[in-house]
Amino acid sequence: MQGEERTFEPTTESEWVRTRRAAWGERAPGPEALPPQQPVGLAFSGGGIRAATFCLGLAQAIAERRLFPQIDYLSTVSGGGYTGAFIGSLFQPRCADLSVPDPRQPGPPAEESPLAAAERAEALLTDPPHLARAQVRVGSAEATIFHPLRWLRENGHYLRAGAGADRLYIAAFYLRSLLGVHYALGLLLLGVALALYVTRLLLHGLGLAAGGTLAARLDGLDWDLYIHAATLQGWVSPLLWLAPAIALLGGGPLALAYWLVFRQERSETATAQERAIRLAPYWLLLASAVFAVLLARFDNLGNPLLLVLVYGVYLALAALVLRRLWLAPLAQQGGEDWTHSGAVARVRLALTQKLTRVLAAALIAAAAGVVDSFGQTLFVLYLRNRPAELWAAGAAGVALMLALALGYRLAMTLPAGEASAWRRAATRAGGWLATAIASTMLVMLAALAVALVQWATFSPWLFELRMKAQAVLRPGHFALLLGVGLAWLLLAALLREAPTFLNNATFHRFYCARLVRTFLGAANFRRLRALQQALQGPLAGGAARRLFVQEAHADDDLALRAYYGNPSAAPLHLIGATVNESRTQTSNLVRFDRKGVAFAIGPAGINVDAQFFPWAQPAREIGMRLGADGSSVGEEAQTQRTCERLPLGAWAAISGAAVSTGRGALSSFGSAALAWLVNARLGYWWQPADCMRLQPRDSTLKTFDYLWQELSGGFYGRRDALWHLTDGGHFDNTGIYELLRRRSALIVCADCGFDPAYRCDDLQNLVRRARLDFGAEIEFLDEASLQQVLSQAGVASPHGLRLFGTLAQLREAAGRGDRCALLARVRYAPEAGDRARGALLVVIKPVLTPFAPADVAGYAAAHPAFPQQPTSDQSFDEAQWESYRRLGQDIGRQLFALWPCLVSIARRWATAD
Repeated sequence: MQGEERTFEPTTESEWVRTRRAAWGERAPGPEALPPQQPVGLAFSGGGIRAATFCLGLAQAIAERRLFPQIDYLSTVSGGGYTGAFIGSLFQPRCADLSVPDPRQPGPPAEESPLAAAERAEALLTDPPHLARAQVRVGSAEATIFHPLRWLRENGHYLRAGAGADRLYIAAFYLRSLLGVHYALGLLLLGVALALYVTRLLLHGLGLAAGGTLAARLDGLDWDLYIHAATLQGWVSPLLWLAPAIALLGGGPLALAYWLVFRQERSETATAQERAIRLAPYWLLLASAVFAVLLARFDNLGNPLLLVLVYGVYLALAALVLRRLWLAPLAQQGGEDWTHSGAVARVRLALTQKLTRVLAAALIAAAAGVVDSFGQTLFVLYLRNRPAELWAAGAAGVALMLALALGYRLAMTLPAGEASAWRRAATRAGGWLATAIASTMLVMLAALAVALVQWATFSPWLFELRMKAQAVLRPGHFALLLGVGLAWLLLAALLREAPTFLNNATFHRFYCARLVRTFLGAANFRRLRALQQALQGPLAGGAARRLFVQEAHADDDLALRAYYGNPSAAPLHLIGATVNESRTQTSNLVRFDRKGVAFAIGPAGINVDAQFFPWAQPAREIGMRLGADGSSVGEEAQTQRTCERLPLGAWAAISGAAVSTGRGALSSFGSAALAWLVNARLGYWWQPADCMRLQPRDSTLKTFDYLWQELSGGFYGRRDALWHLTDGGHFDNTGIYELLRRRSALIVCADCGFDPAYRCDDLQNLVRRARLDFGAEIEFLDEASLQQVLSQAGVASPHGLRLFGTLAQLREAAGRGDRCALLARVRYAPEAGDRARGALLVVIKPVLTPFAPADVAGYAAAHPAFPQQPTSDQSFDEAQWESYRRLGQDIGRQLFALWPCLVSIARRWATAD
């Protein structure tokens, strides 16, 4: 069943929680820990490499305190998912050859228990940072590997270009992808140009048939007169006449008909007002016809007033026809008539909707005329054989683009301030400038397509046209036009059936490959063992070079069936993403608020907004097939429950796809079109199972429909056969959202989003959505409540108390001191059972504290933006990487020393009414 309703029950994953806790054996959480039905969640937020490195330090502090057995969930978003995927992979039990077993492939089972794998992971995370290699034991086998943490430290810059050959490689990848997207866009625009040209020829034929002044106004070949003109002149397309024609012929009768619709009284005698409205079109018809006849009799037919009178006759006749043939039957639907207010409202709404469509068509016709005029002018310039004029036209277009781009850049770089009116104005101006830049570029590309069509159909006669300006329609002209049209149909048909072309032309695969080699490669013991062995010999042999981070390795990535299907003591990993959805489910209006819904991959299934879709029961089906209820059997039901299978690295890359045409609430036409035109696209078109779709919508245009959605920033979301997935931070950048869905009793979040002023905008967004989506209230504690709650929980040391602050204190740089965390109380919506009624939320912020070591303080002195350097910086050198890692580790050591106190607060609030 498509779009079936199945909400997520917090008990759905309780058995998973119990299983992972039991895997810790003697170290399994005891009575001092929170019970499995009141789980503990750890959230790693978005923030690029900054977040990944800071969260790695926190994970090391957790390992030092041996707290991983008590952490049931690890919810990650964007950059936090880099480290989350690394930790989850590090906990995987291995075979004797150091590989992770695949439940779908025949082979030897894991030779180490989940507990042994978990303790080995803890040991690696707590190793001293100077170690270059590590000893790992799997069963009875022991191996020396290149140390995972050193791999991460040395390759932390790999997500961005290095030097020399690496930059050339990225340039080649970018140019290939850019050509790909513009090939797809070019086909779309070429189809538009062909349609414009055919329409122009039809208007030309209509003008020849009508003769007189109409023939001159609709002449689609009068551009030949401009070829030998002395000065540069622009050509005006006859398509521009379609805009007023559509507005007057289509919109005028609809506007008049609106005023003829009114609620009538049930009376045998009509009122004066009713008689006036009923007779209005007849009087308009009579007055216009009589005056037109008299004017034609005593004046010439060229009088402009005569056209106005003829239009009056047309308006009256069209309005009467509309009222009789369309409006009257529409009013009588449901057994109503003109005496019912509902019938009148229904008819007026229908008239307004039709008028809106007519005006939209008129605007499209005007835009088509502008594009056709500009494109034909370019073709005329080419025929004039005057390169200076062509260069002048091109330079003017480029200058306009540069001016708009400069204005956009300036608007986006103004200082933020607290509630700066300048910043708000700059944001609005930036949106308009982005739209202007994108529109200008699209018009220029479409004009080039128009010039190309004209050149292709007139190319055999170009020399003749240069000698003597006279465009003549020949049979060969129509033959060439037909050939261009057929070629376009063939290429368009091929692209239409290949929507995955859009994925192949993005940076997703490039980004995914680098993320996998860097972070999942750090947990690939087969690569690290081979690298360590190869490094013992000379690099000239090539063995080591084939294992460098630039090269792929078969065991870097993991299938979801292996990641979730194998027994593991790791926290249950939830990977957050966003389904871009700009159109509401209740209408086709644009959603001006969220423009996206939450999407999360987990061990038990997929969460999409309020719906939950569980994986099929066999472990080998995880990541590919959804479970079916008892009523869904047979091959057809299984087929509609199969979704596109992606490995762990691809999901981590999707979760971190911050730069894309769809960006949740930030999506707009200007930003989307600009991102498309320069191919700044990391989003992914994913194929869900048919049963996941709501209000299924299948467009006959397929690839071109998805292209237009990306280009315009307007996505149909869950209605489509393919969903556009991007960064989880486009919906919730904290990672806390999915932990609230599971009613976690204790939530620890590393909030690493870009927040130089410590305004905590991501937390504000979370508070609002928690209330609207879950009925959960999140209240951050003030200073008095903080002192009281912490003291009651046993936090007696002044230093421990100084670690926590309020939102206002965190924003005050001068008085921030040791404060690096916030406490909040979560009150869940009432629910029966033993699930948590409330929760403790601990939010950790990257803050330069007085207890930071000297090297971290020194780095901060040299780089004042630390630890809130821009997320766009994805290339960390050794000093930057180590500063963020050590900062996270030191803050974690201080805070996690208070873990028993935090658990006691959470236990009390989880059961409080």
